[in-house]
Amino acid sequence: NFEKTDNVNQSSNVKEISIGDATFIRDKESLPQKAQGIGYTLSESLEQNITNNHYAYFSATLNGIYYWDNNKFSEQTLRIDTGYKYKDLKQSLGVIPFIGQNILGNSRYNQNYGAGLDYNRILSNRWQVSTNLTHIQKRYQDSNIAQYYDGHSNSQAALLLYQPKPQLLIYSGLDWMQDDLADEAESSNRQGIRSGFLYFGDSLSIRANVRYAKRNFLADNIWYGIQRKDNEYEFGVAVWRKHWHWKNFTPKLNYRYQKIDSNLPLYDRNNGTWFMAVDKDF
Repeated sequence: NFEKTDNVNQSSNVKEISIGDATFIRDKESLPQKAQGIGYTLSESLEQNITNNHYAYFSATLNGIYYWDNNKFSEQTLRIDTGYKYKDLKQSLGVIPFIGQNILGNSRYNQNYGAGLDYNRILSNRWQVSTNLTHIQKRYQDSNIAQYYDGHSNSQAALLLYQPKPQLLIYSGLDWMQDDLADEAESSNRQGIRSGFLYFGDSLSIRANVRYAKRNFLADNIWYGIQRKDNEYEFGVAVWRKHWHWKNFTPKLNYRYQKIDSNLPLYDRNNGTWFMAVDKDF
């Protein structure tokens, strides 16, 4: 996909920070930066039946983005999942350990490893429920970053899906995340709610989603001396036409918007990104 963003470094646009009687002026590198680039995702997965309802599962995913005008923010992530799944006509249960390596610029940035527990059940012809529990261990290559951000996170999510007609899928759900990091001031609890739909029309198809989350940090911030509290907003939409394809390659116009409204001005930020994606399933 082609991507254009106005805040590739996920930074606040606040130019001056007042702490007590001191005023700090942020330099240009600290303010939001623009970037254009090419993103990509390659993924392969395999489910191999062992016996009856029991399956071995494997997947490998490589994704990243190359910014030609701001290369230090280019990144790549390789993730490998392998585990076990139980499947029948009504439900599936999976226990999937994983490991991932992230590269930022030209250097190794961090490594994640952990495991996920997934459960999905068909309730009726129109209703389905999907749940997930995940534990992630986080390790950063740079010791200056690791002393604050090494640690682990636990997340839980539940989705209810409704399909009133074959071409329309509607979903809504809740999610929670607990970050337990080396620096308690960077550790947090997050609770969120999300909703969206997927519509396959005869000529036009649309995918849209919205999400809101409340994130509370666990200790006083080093700069402000009080605990940070964020409201997070996300919106995304993708539009494509069924007849616009070439050898099953389908272009899709996407827009993604993210906003963080914090009680501490330094952490206020927003980011709007347009990108054109080209998808193909094999």
